[in-house]
Amino acid sequence: MHASMKEEFYTGILDKAAVTKENRVREYKMPLEILAEMSKLEISKPVGASKPENAGPENIKMKWFFQLCTNDIYYSDGLCLGLGLRERGYEVKIRVEVGWPHTFWLKGMILDAAQQAEMELVKGAKWVLDEADVVDDGESRANGEMDWVEWSEDIRL
Repeated sequence: MHASMKEEFYTGILDKAAVTKENRVREYKMPLEILAEMSKLEISKPVGASKPENAGPENIKMKWFFQLCTNDIYYSDGLCLGLGLRERGYEVKIRVEVGWPHTFWLKGMILDAAQQAEMELVKGAKWVLDEADVVDDGESRANGEMDWVEWSEDIRL
């Protein structure tokens, strides 16, 4: 169910999956399971040429913001979900908090990094709710630019 669920990422904050095959409601599907059922954009079409139905600013589900932590058992699941949605024509922005566990900003609110992470979360939510529709002409994606992924620290990939 979870691609990156590894014991070395377990912490006192999160030491097991919240939803497992054993404890979930039968009708409930995990985000990556839902994504697998969605069709991908045809490669020959330019990005944005085949948006899903109900496209537009009134449908906030067209824009997705993910805040991921590198020391999180769900890290790669969030990354895979973001990439998959982007492949399907959705606008996606990802913020990666380097060196922190799952939702650390909720547990260590007095930390400077936690306050900054929370501000970034609010910024991402505002972007999702913003009615301005930024058109991606596919040029930045064709050039391999990663401006839709932001890191909390400078890292070398």
